[in-house]
Amino acid sequence: MVISNKQKGIFGEHVCQHYFQKSGYKIIAKNWYCRWGELDLVATHARQLVFIEVKTVFSTDFCDAVDLFNYKKRRKLARTINQFLAKYRLLNKDWRLDLVCITKDGPKIWLEHYQNVLCS
Repeated sequence: MVISNKQKGIFGEHVCQHYFQKSGYKIIAKNWYCRWGELDLVATHARQLVFIEVKTVFSTDFCDAVDLFNYKKRRKLARTINQFLAKYRLLNKDWRLDLVCITKDGPKIWLEHYQNVLCS
C-alpha cells in the first residue's frame, strides 16, 4: 500500500499532538498557514510559546526523519514564525521551535523530540 506524504504528515501530527498533550502542553493552533509556509503545531508550555515542526517517515531506507529538517526548511520556518508572532502581536513573547521526528516501521513507532532547534 502506497501512503502519500500528506497521509504521513497527518499521521505524524496526530501522534505528536497526543504526545505533547500528555506532556502538559496546550495546543493552540494546528496547520497554521501564511504566505511563507505552515506551522504544524503551536503550543504553550511553562509560559513559553512552542512552535512544533513534525517530520514523519515510514521507513529509514532512504533517509531519517531528522534529515528532512534542512537549512532551507529552518529559514522558511523562521519567516513563518515571525509572521505568526506579528499577526497575533506576540513579538515580545518568549518562544522556541521544537522538532519532532516520527519513524513508523510496521507496528513500531519511534518519536524523537528535539527542543530549541530555533529560539527567540
